[in-house]
Amino acid sequence: MTKEQTFVAENNQLRQKLTSENEEFYSNLLLYVRTRSFIQDQEDIESKLLEILQDLLDAQSDNVSAEQYFGRNAKQVADELLTQFPRSLTKFFKDILFILGIYLFFIALPSMASPHSALDIGTGILNGFYLVLAIFLIFRFLSNTIYEAASKKATNWQKNIKPTLLGILLIVPIFLIQFFITTPFQITIGNRLGITIIVFWFVIGTILFVKQQDKKTWLPLVFFLLILGVLGIAQRLPGTIGSFLTTTTGQTTELIIVLTASAFFLLGNFILAKKN
Repeated sequence: MTKEQTFVAENNQLRQKLTSENEEFYSNLLLYVRTRSFIQDQEDIESKLLEILQDLLDAQSDNVSAEQYFGRNAKQVADELLTQFPRSLTKFFKDILFILGIYLFFIALPSMASPHSALDIGTGILNGFYLVLAIFLIFRFLSNTIYEAASKKATNWQKNIKPTLLGILLIVPIFLIQFFITTPFQITIGNRLGITIIVFWFVIGTILFVKQQDKKTWLPLVFFLLILGVLGIAQRLPGTIGSFLTTTTGQTTELIIVLTASAFFLLGNFILAKKN
């Protein structure tokens, strides 16, 4: 377990000792900082968040509330905290390459599995950069609405449904680009080789998942990966299933399944982010 993971685990345990009022105050601050600090050093951020939590618990033991300790303007406290940690261009580009690599891996599964289409590397790279932008916009939206929601006693629509719909709206162009834009940078993989590669990555993914201590965090990703992999294999199977997925109705069905899986992926990550 890394230092960052250790800080997060300790944070999750200590937060249970907060009163409901203090827990709401601190959770808003925590979520705001995490959604605005993705290009800063996360280990330093988590260390500072843990330090703030310990200070808050000390104040709570003296019957001092979070608002009394930090002041009513929690957003200002969070913004001041973020200024303590400079943004890292190195981390920014590493994150872009990581997201791009993950996305190329994801699109490789269904693309390799299609017997009548090639894996378009150019489209994948284009979509990968768009995905980085979409993630940034989603995080920015979430961070901007945290204290709005807290001040207005937001409804379930404002807190959960609206962010999920925004996430889906931002993700839809990825599939539109994938289906309607082609580039010259394409490779073709046969049915048997495609299934072999998918099964290989299933095995690798299963091994990596089993080794994870915090499996809940990876469940949305595992579910999404499983859906893509199953669809990929199904498209290469001989007979009724493979033939159906090559038709217009079959491709529409596949698109609906992938969009639904994407919605669950986004919603699952949003719920986990709030719990953590």
